[in-house]
Amino acid sequence: MNWVLVSLPLAVSTALTVAVAVLYLSTEELLGDVRVPAPERSEPDLGAVRNAFARVFHRPTEGNLPEPERVVDALPKKIELLGVALGKKNMALLKVNGKVLPLEEGREKEGILLRKVLPREAVVLVGGRELRLRLVRGRSPEPRASRDTVAESFEARISRREIERLTKDPGVMFREIRLVPYVKGGRTEGFIFEWIKPGSLFYRAGLRKGDILISINNMTIKSGEDAFRLLQVLRNEPSLRVVVLRGGQRREINVRIE
Repeated sequence: MNWVLVSLPLAVSTALTVAVAVLYLSTEELLGDVRVPAPERSEPDLGAVRNAFARVFHRPTEGNLPEPERVVDALPKKIELLGVALGKKNMALLKVNGKVLPLEEGREKEGILLRKVLPREAVVLVGGRELRLRLVRGRSPEPRASRDTVAESFEARISRREIERLTKDPGVMFREIRLVPYVKGGRTEGFIFEWIKPGSLFYRAGLRKGDILISINNMTIKSGEDAFRLLQVLRNEPSLRVVVLRGGQRREINVRIE
């Protein structure tokens, strides 16, 4: 009886040890058959990424790309120098895209700055660019006789309405004539009618291309300031006494304004 009681704990311990050993061996066998696959490395699908971004950020196609901003050329299509006037206030008469534009030196109008006026040239600044404009150089008629030559007189009549039309805008007057300084011995002796529009008021008054304007109503024309003062004279006087040199002879034209 005592032997049974002593051997019972030993048997239980042995059985427990055997059970644990069997369980370990079974678990190791099961785990040995389970294989965890190694992670595969793959490159991302860039096409899918692009498509995803394209749905959010719309990229224009090549045909629909916005055109780059163009810098508009500020220069007028055509700019010409019609005439100059030199004096205390130098002036120039420009033709810009068919429109006549009178300007004083140092002044700006319609985007054109008149920097300098020379006897047959003018320097302007347009759109940040400096331009040197030149008059068409005509041959200056030389007087072949002194001023003491007997003057030949002519008479003409013009309407007050025509005078008012001319003096209202200097550009109108200088669309019918072109005056350039007549210089002799380094001094301005008058102004040459380098061009006169046929049929104009000046033409009907008896003036012709090549005439050298000496005076109007005894006021000598020897500077640009004098030349532009013609507007005031034409506007206010009831009659005009115009003295010119033609072919070296002094000629007097008496104009009656009605």
